[in-house]
Amino acid sequence: MKQIALLFFLTLIPLQGCSKQPSNPFPAKSITDPFPEFLVGTWQGRDIDEGDWQLTFAPDGTLISMVHILGIEINVVDGMAYNEGTEGANETYILGPCTVIYDAKTHQLNVSITLEHFEIHLPIGDIEGYSRDVLTGTITKDGKYWRAQWWSYIHIKDGRTFDDSEVLPSDVYFHKVE
Repeated sequence: MKQIALLFFLTLIPLQGCSKQPSNPFPAKSITDPFPEFLVGTWQGRDIDEGDWQLTFAPDGTLISMVHILGIEINVVDGMAYNEGTEGANETYILGPCTVIYDAKTHQLNVSITLEHFEIHLPIGDIEGYSRDVLTGTITKDGKYWRAQWWSYIHIKDGRTFDDSEVLPSDVYFHKVE
């Protein structure tokens, strides 16, 4: 009888993980008040060498979702993303602080994104670390395009660091899609 009770208890343990995940402890914030209406919505960007970005801004100027250059969509409110691939590959990203600043006088938009932690597990090995990306540039007068310069800092757990602040930034060309 004790064995049946123990088995029943052990089968309930995994169900505890189905509860709602806690929200992001580093909510996105905007230093701009008020945030201009023409910036609200989704912006898609392309870096010629690296790939695609997508950023979605709320009416208060906070970043509410994004597709990071690493190719994963992150809901900023949840603060994390998980993707399972083939052959045992998977990746996890935990978002850190994100800041959005818009200067109406200069039409300058600055976005800072921190991945507090990422893990990428591949059949050939694992990569783990954290990163910070900064996108800064001028919005066109018609409010439809943003040419941003992108700086990236990536630290890999094994001690390797890639710091783009020592080199010229990449240009990312954004356009408003919705």
